[in-house]
Amino acid sequence: MTWLYNHKSPACRAWLSLTALLAFVCTLTTPAFADTPTVGKKTSMQLHCMGQKWKIPVYTTSDDEVVLVRADEKDLRAAARQLGRELTWSSAKSSLAGDAGTVLALGQILLKDRTLPLAPLTMDGAVYMPVSALEELLQCQVTVKNGNIYVEPTLKGLAFEEDGDNGAKLVIATTVPVRKKVTKLSNPPRTVIDLIGVSIPKKDFDVVHPMLGEVRVALNQSAPSVTRIVVPSPSGIKIATPKSFDLFEHQVAVSWKKGQRPAVADGRPTPAPVETVQIPKTPEGQGRAPVVEIGKTPRGPTRPPVVEVGENPDGRQQSPTPPSQQTNGPKRPLLLEASWKGRQLKLVFSEPVTYRWSRLNAGQHRFILDFPGVIFPDKRQTLPSSISGLEAVRIVQNMPEPTPIVRLVCDLQTPIAVTTIPDNDKELYLEFPGRAVSPGELAKGVGQTQKPEPGSALGRTICLDAGHGGSDPGAISRAHGVSEKQVTLDITLRLAAMLKAEGWNVVMTRTVDRDVTYAGSPDKDELAARSTMANEHGADLFVSIHCNSAASTSVGGTSIHWYKSGDYALAKSLESELIVATGRTHRGLIKDRFFVLAHTQMPAVLIETAFLSNQQEGQLLASPEYRERIARGIAAGLRSYAAHKFPLSSAGK
Repeated sequence: MTWLYNHKSPACRAWLSLTALLAFVCTLTTPAFADTPTVGKKTSMQLHCMGQKWKIPVYTTSDDEVVLVRADEKDLRAAARQLGRELTWSSAKSSLAGDAGTVLALGQILLKDRTLPLAPLTMDGAVYMPVSALEELLQCQVTVKNGNIYVEPTLKGLAFEEDGDNGAKLVIATTVPVRKKVTKLSNPPRTVIDLIGVSIPKKDFDVVHPMLGEVRVALNQSAPSVTRIVVPSPSGIKIATPKSFDLFEHQVAVSWKKGQRPAVADGRPTPAPVETVQIPKTPEGQGRAPVVEIGKTPRGPTRPPVVEVGENPDGRQQSPTPPSQQTNGPKRPLLLEASWKGRQLKLVFSEPVTYRWSRLNAGQHRFILDFPGVIFPDKRQTLPSSISGLEAVRIVQNMPEPTPIVRLVCDLQTPIAVTTIPDNDKELYLEFPGRAVSPGELAKGVGQTQKPEPGSALGRTICLDAGHGGSDPGAISRAHGVSEKQVTLDITLRLAAMLKAEGWNVVMTRTVDRDVTYAGSPDKDELAARSTMANEHGADLFVSIHCNSAASTSVGGTSIHWYKSGDYALAKSLESELIVATGRTHRGLIKDRFFVLAHTQMPAVLIETAFLSNQQEGQLLASPEYRERIARGIAAGLRSYAAHKFPLSSAGK
């Protein structure tokens, strides 16, 4: 091989030429790391999403726009839920997954549509990732500005739909329900629509209508964002913006006299000026990629129909259409059947689904169920009702692909209770028990048809402690006629039934209204009996359930208390699910030397669900529906804890 050292030999010259060629090719195919940001100091920033904000730990970098956040940060999941999305952290795989199928793992720098400025890396025993990765995981827009992180929905679509010979509708679709502000301006005449809190996935796109000309769209304000849409109003054109009950979609109605065409120059009106903040163009292949491709939309009905919930003027049911085979995109669950079974409405799906429910009391009373990612082949169905207080149930394909949502609306004559009952993995029942609800009832929540996997809890023992009891009523709400001992026992019994169904061995300190020791016993003896029961049964976990009280009726919220070092992980696992379930102010994870926490030999927590002394929370705690929600939230948190702490191989001890 001595020829390699003779630079004048033909073989050596050929080798050097090949080496230079390979080096040049590598410069074309390998990402340039010279500008890779360097990690700076650890600090905290405010995370903003849909009017909510959270303080989260971050690492800054040498690039002001690149910030690293913990991939398992619970507040990222809370922000995702505000956008109607889900984030799932896998500690086993060190990966974060979005519900659209995108997964980001430790060390991964390439996503489907972008290259991250930094790959996720481990610091302080946790995985940190660039916050910009949320744009692809959640299909949103992320902006870092002045020590704040803004995670915002985007404008999803803008298209004209013809409405007869003398009208058209401009349909504005967003990735989440948003508010709009409409302003009429003159000189030149135009209608300005501001979408509050909405960003746009790229700087410019135009929609042109032959009667109006060009509709202009631009980002009028950034972080917090306002997207501005300007619709020109030439002479002879009428513009109306009807109120929409479906805030995923806003419409602009355009009309003109039949046979009349407005006077325009060169077939197009002069575009109306738009006051905007200019966004620098991003060079091709660099920086932030568009979340959603929005461009010029060809005229004609090329867009799948979106049915507005508020529109059903004649109450007629649309003729069913046969289910179409899904040939493009991901396979979607189908809503196959909706029918009455006595006082219950039965829904049948092709596979397990999740759902969000909410109650609206503004104007007409409504109970709404949204099924994200579900397709309804019939598109629209109306089911008349003979149940007192329920006028009808309407089901529509509220959003099309690529983010379909089926919406079920119960039109209520009066505010009555509606209960969701999963029957099996593919069936859900809506029950109408007939009792009235008050404005204090829980206004929203989530659920699923699929029963949780019991594997990691099989053979494990949990001790559930219903606070107070017997001669000790605990806190009392005279306004609502309930005491703490009644509320805690009801929640605990509900929780016990759920946990038994998942495979837990459940020990209860009390199952009826009684003292654990004897009536009138000293507090220390009563508390000792509860912790001793958990220890003697060899319980893996201990959960004590209470209601709070304060001298001031304005104090409220939910808190989780812990004491031993092993308690904190349990408290942390319960935190996010319980706060979503109660819907109240989060008072935090609080370290307290409560007797039952200090004297139990296993991870233990004490939950203060809400304040009986607070007017609204007392009213909620008096509601069986609300107590069911709390039990479900605790069960979900325990499920999360068991999945991480009790691997299947160790179940059954």
